[in-house]
Amino acid sequence: MLELIWDPEAEPVTDAVQALQRLAGQLQHAADVLGARLSSANLDSATGVAWTRVVRELRMSLEGVQRLGLEEKHVQLEHEKAVLVSQAFQAVMDALALSPADRDRAIRTFLEQLRTPLLDPVGSPPVLMAEGDG
Repeated sequence: MLELIWDPEAEPVTDAVQALQRLAGQLQHAADVLGARLSSANLDSATGVAWTRVVRELRMSLEGVQRLGLEEKHVQLEHEKAVLVSQAFQAVMDALALSPADRDRAIRTFLEQLRTPLLDPVGSPPVLMAEGDG
C-alpha cells in the first residue's frame, strides 16, 4: 500500500499557493462526503473519526490560506494585470494616431471584447500567435 501512496520521485511543488488551495478543495470534498455518511449519534465510528480529522485539516488549510493573505494577493495581481492591459492599450492607441472617430470605434471594440468570454466559436480557448506565425 505504501508504494501506491509514497513516491520518492514525485515532482516538487512549484506553486505552493495553488497546491494549498487545491488541497483545501480536496479536503472540503472529503468532509462533505464523509459528513453525508455520518449520523450525529455515530461520531465514534471510523467514519466519524475520519470526518473529524478531515475537518481539522480543512480548518488548518483554510487558516493557512487566510494567514498568507492569498485572496488579497490574488485581487492585487488581477488589478496589476488590468493596469498593464490598460497601459498597453493606451500605448497602442497613442502610437496609431487615429482620428477621433476611429479612436472611439477602437475603444468601443476593445471594451466589447473585454466583456466577451475568452472562447472561440467551438468552445476552446483561443490560441495566440506571435507575429509571423500561421
